[in-house]
Amino acid sequence: MTKHIVYFYGSTKLVIGHNSMSNESIQDRNQLIGFEGIVNDPELVRHGERCFKHVRDNRGTGETGTLYPEMNITIVPFRYFYNEEQIITNLEDVIEANERYIQAESINFPLRSLVAATSEAYDYMGKDTIMSNSFEKEFKKKWCCFGHYYLHLIKKALGNKGYLINGLSPEHKEGNLIDQLVEKRNGVKIRIHADAGL
Repeated sequence: MTKHIVYFYGSTKLVIGHNSMSNESIQDRNQLIGFEGIVNDPELVRHGERCFKHVRDNRGTGETGTLYPEMNITIVPFRYFYNEEQIITNLEDVIEANERYIQAESINFPLRSLVAATSEAYDYMGKDTIMSNSFEKEFKKKWCCFGHYYLHLIKKALGNKGYLINGLSPEHKEGNLIDQLVEKRNGVKIRIHADAGL
């Protein structure tokens, strides 16, 4: 089975203190997240940095980028609190890259690794009385981690691109997508692996 592997690149590590906004601290926060956890492959990190810093027309920064045809890899930029619409667009770009270019039989999202990489910052959210805002508190009430939040948005992106699970929108599917077959009405099929854990 041909696999399309997704990585996340961005500011996942928590760095606080009086120097937390320095260029060095900002760079320290950026990490490449794959199925094996934090990835230090220089080529992938460079590509991730380009994706992360890309300026979008009127939509801030960050753009999904694929390394096809060299590798069946796509890198999705990650920031805490990108707006939901931008995250969904980035995830739709992964699906579109697979449909147009990679044409793999499965797309694999490293959500468990994303949970691990963001857990410290997630735990800290809402605790800093100076920096916290109501959005952080509401986010924590609704989501147990960033992995399940992204799982929800992956399902939305699949639905937006016309994919169904047993005739229903993926948003109606409870739980993780573990090698889940999704299908368009025109017969296009793909397996999705997006497991955020319990």
